[in-house]
Amino acid sequence: MLNAFLELIDHFKKLKIGVIGETRSRNGLPYGAAAVARNVAGLGGKVSFLSFSGDGIAPGPLSNYLKESRISEEHVIKFKRSKELENEIIDHTRELFSDQDAVIIVEKGSGIMTPGIIGSIADIQSKSPSLIAVNSDSFSANRQFYLKMKIRLLQLNSEEAMKLLGMENSVQISEQGLSEIIKNNSRKILEVTSSKNALVTSDQNAFILGKD
Repeated sequence: MLNAFLELIDHFKKLKIGVIGETRSRNGLPYGAAAVARNVAGLGGKVSFLSFSGDGIAPGPLSNYLKESRISEEHVIKFKRSKELENEIIDHTRELFSDQDAVIIVEKGSGIMTPGIIGSIADIQSKSPSLIAVNSDSFSANRQFYLKMKIRLLQLNSEEAMKLLGMENSVQISEQGLSEIIKNNSRKILEVTSSKNALVTSDQNAFILGKD
């Protein structure tokens, strides 16, 4: 078991992994895309990092947070909604992610990941196949654009899963009731998201759904 784990980590160190998405602040510390990038770097992956930060996060703590894991902050962009910014981000995705082994998309529901940006990543994947993982709090809103990708792993919160099942207006559901709904509709969740594997999280549980 230990040897197998060490072999997996050794293989991970050879991978080039792109991380794109929003970075926010929680209790004074960065989270979101920055936290994902740091975790990937901690496992030894070679990280290309493209993130957008809003007014709620100070540049100093974010810079230190990334430097501790030797992640470049060259492509950290201050977020202001505009078409010019969208085009700039698309240019960055083409520059950073064209030769990656995997790309992780972190979407926290603020609308930063526009259809144009998602489409640019799907286009990169079609020309240079790479594994795509998506951590999204608003997958349903951009579902038609995500379906252009081949998603290997999708992480959703339970609210998003219920929206995808058409049950967002259901009355208050207990944790046990939610568990039964997710388990009984696991195949449908994978089908409507075109994902091979999914992780649905709630306040108390995590549900693993998979085709492989």
